[in-house]
Amino acid sequence: MIASSPAERVAIPRICVTALHITIALLFLVRRPSSRIANWKELAICFPSFILAAFAWKLAHDSDSWSTATQIMLLSGTLFTIYSLAYLGNSFAIFPAQREIKVQGPYRLVRHPVYLGELIMILACCISTGRLLAVAVFLAAVVSVAIRLIAEERFLIASEDYQQYRLKVRWRLLPILW
Repeated sequence: MIASSPAERVAIPRICVTALHITIALLFLVRRPSSRIANWKELAICFPSFILAAFAWKLAHDSDSWSTATQIMLLSGTLFTIYSLAYLGNSFAIFPAQREIKVQGPYRLVRHPVYLGELIMILACCISTGRLLAVAVFLAAVVSVAIRLIAEERFLIASEDYQQYRLKVRWRLLPILW
């Protein structure tokens, strides 16, 4: 059951973020070494998406007005992100790196399901604030994730496996749209 008092409402967002952090920490322990890593320019392109996600969380962090709908949205985004990360498994990386290409689970539908889940989480955080600034933060997050995704694909396209994967999975982030 989703909590109704302001103090209890904050628990769902904190649990979601904690579960995501634990998942990422565990993946760091099992990931394989990369055969190739991104250069400093590619790393720099990816960095703003981290900052914007943290900023969205900070905007919502102290909020006591999380509606049931935004809690469900955050929970859904978190569960989808964790599900996607679980399929990524030992190929997990924070920044672009060449590892084994995963083609199961959500990776059969879109090439970057983790980013889709993260954007759902960011949207929930931004909606929960009720501030106009949150709209700008969400739009900036979408743009930064798109730029990051394109940079990551430019890096990965050097791999024959990734080229074949792109032929099988057409959509980058959202089926039918992109």
